[in-house]
Amino acid sequence: MAIPRSPALRRLWLGALLLGGCALAMMVAAAMGRPEPLLQADPELARLLRGMALIKVGLVVAALAALLWRFGRPLSNGLTGAYLAGAWAAAGACMLIWQLEFLRTAVVTFHLGELTLLLAAWRDHAS
Repeated sequence: MAIPRSPALRRLWLGALLLGGCALAMMVAAAMGRPEPLLQADPELARLLRGMALIKVGLVVAALAALLWRFGRPLSNGLTGAYLAGAWAAAGACMLIWQLEFLRTAVVTFHLGELTLLLAAWRDHAS
């Protein structure tokens, strides 16, 4: 499906794509996790990691708010894809960290998602 040309429809479509993709990434990550072993083995570490996941969720929410605002203005397809991929990766990684599963992969994925968002914002020369 092509991106609508109307600015209002484009913003609505991209917002739905952004939020829907983040929700899907989080659902897949939630289905992959089994936090019980770590919760039982080391509850203090589990609390620390979940606290870090909540901090990362705050960063993702801030990025989502900025992207929902940014999608209201003209944007190239390349930057749109980078913004969407970065947000989806960061959201899914937050859920993996919360689920205490694949922690190394989740942390690398989160930081790559955030780096993608920052590089896209750096390359974004909106007037």
